[in-house]
Amino acid sequence: MKTCVLNPVLGTVLTTAAVYLSHFYGVAAPEFSVKPGKGFVLDARGSTDPDGDSLSYLWFNCPEAGSFKSPIEIDSGKNASDVYIKAPDVERKETAHFNLKVIDEGKPPLTRYKHVTMTILPNELCCNCSGKSLKGQAYAQSCTTIR
Repeated sequence: MKTCVLNPVLGTVLTTAAVYLSHFYGVAAPEFSVKPGKGFVLDARGSTDPDGDSLSYLWFNCPEAGSFKSPIEIDSGKNASDVYIKAPDVERKETAHFNLKVIDEGKPPLTRYKHVTMTILPNELCCNCSGKSLKGQAYAQSCTTIR
């Protein structure tokens, strides 16, 4: 989805970046489940700007939005399009939320946001050895499911 903004000073239309998430085998999943202690990557490297402007990235955890209230560390450098995160250990099913802020370098700079929700399933609710969850959901790498 493109968002357009009319620049009244220049009389031109500005377009925001097309933010593309592809963190699971090229599939953009806004919600997913993961086992405690497993690492995964959130990936926005496919994002582009229709005007050709450079993009800057900021990933951040929003503890207040989920049931898991402790901050979750995001392992990346500044302005990283993809980040590594390790799911925390949990005793019960918990949710954690992450946001991505993408800013283009145009004049004026325009911003887009993407939101990702992670459900952390305790080991007894996650995978059995067949690669299926106990509730029959298909799992991918690191016991991660795409809903």
